[in-house]
Amino acid sequence: MREEFLYYLWKQQLFDLSNLATSEGEHISILDTGIKNDDSGPDFFNAKIKIGQMLWVGNVEIHVNSSDWYKHKHQFDPVFDTVILHVVYEDDVPVKRLDKSIIPTLVLVGRFKADVWKKYEDLIKSPRNWIACERELMHVPTIIRQQWFDRVLTERLEKRAQQIQEILAQTNYNWEESFYRFLGRAYGFRVNNLPFQLLAESIPFALVLKYRERLEQLESLFFGQAGFLEKTPESAYENRLQKSFQILVQKHSLKPLQAPIWKFNRLRPANFPTLRIAQFVMLWYRHERLFYKLIAANSLDELYRLLDNEASDFWYMHYSFNVSSDPQVKKTGRVSIENLIINCIAPFAFYYGKYHQQLNLCNKALSWLEALPAENNSITRSWEETGQAIPDAACAQALIHLKKEYCDLKKCVNCGVGQFLIKQA
Repeated sequence: MREEFLYYLWKQQLFDLSNLATSEGEHISILDTGIKNDDSGPDFFNAKIKIGQMLWVGNVEIHVNSSDWYKHKHQFDPVFDTVILHVVYEDDVPVKRLDKSIIPTLVLVGRFKADVWKKYEDLIKSPRNWIACERELMHVPTIIRQQWFDRVLTERLEKRAQQIQEILAQTNYNWEESFYRFLGRAYGFRVNNLPFQLLAESIPFALVLKYRERLEQLESLFFGQAGFLEKTPESAYENRLQKSFQILVQKHSLKPLQAPIWKFNRLRPANFPTLRIAQFVMLWYRHERLFYKLIAANSLDELYRLLDNEASDFWYMHYSFNVSSDPQVKKTGRVSIENLIINCIAPFAFYYGKYHQQLNLCNKALSWLEALPAENNSITRSWEETGQAIPDAACAQALIHLKKEYCDLKKCVNCGVGQFLIKQA
């Protein structure tokens, strides 16, 4: 037996509700199961339960065995004195509050169908399947799946919102600087997310604004801070950047990152971090108040135009300072732009709209995700192999979150799809 399964039984009331009574024989009527608590403290807050002739409003704690109360040291925590009902699978010992009064206990053993437990076990013990419900997913009604996908998309945006909140706190709620850092991380395109994040954090946005109209100085600032200007220069361009950066180091007390933190292995040359840095720099060189231009965009085409840029002339024949290429304009590709919108622009615009109570901006950010094609990666491809269609980026984001935060963690009883399948048992 698992506690999370008992949480599910309690919340969904999937047990025999007739003749409920405490271990001491007092009649129980459940008026409200309460709100699930995912932090420390009792498992459900603000439940309403009639025990005997008394209506109680308070918290509910759930355990497999009542003795788990003592194993978890609740007897020493005054917070648990607010528990009005102890729900357990088996009652093996009376549980008391700090004042020695007995906490009413409801025992669930024998009160739910064995098929419900078996279905739950089948789901969480399916190691051969990519996801627990892989063989049953397409039997779940489309409306059930879509409602759940909408819910987890919101969760994904809320998770991104937490990341944005952390950056805002670090920048004293400077929205432009926070966006600059968030966009910097996105420019790492997964493999170099962390180095790009550290690079953006190491260069105050005020310096970007100070040098944004002087392209080579801006490039020297970023490439120098990234650690790419430490070796003997191999070109006049690299030599100029190095000399410029030496002045910037003295002027602004800069401390460069170490070049080895950047990953080049198994990357296509078009994705080399040197090239991405050059494109990132050009974005700030070309656009003043970039953040506000992006959130003011009225269409995806406008976003594409703003994010469509190319690296400076040196990169026409290079992928890095020591790797040459055939002559080619090194533009930010359409798929890369879509990735930036999905993972940075839309989440940031959504949170900005929510923070400033601009519902139209929130809706616009969601409309961007619904209009963009789904990402093509190992997770989305595997979802499609189950038979699940992924019509757009919004659905793809939901399914990525679902896989990482629910399926991989076997949280079937917390998943709308899993709950439906268990209820059908």
